[in-house]
Amino acid sequence: MITKKRLIILGILLMVAGFVAANLEIDTKWHYFGTGIEFGVGIALLVGGLRRKE
Repeated sequence: MITKKRLIILGILLMVAGFVAANLEIDTKWHYFGTGIEFGVGIALLVGGLRRKE
């Protein structure tokens, strides 16, 4: 079972990983697309964890 705390931690980790990856010196459209998706999924997990009622 995925708990509220795990969702919040996973969301924060994905957001940080997306931010770090976006600052790398790789200039391709797929790199920016991938980091945007990673950051977006991190935000979605964070919001889902914060709204969960457990």
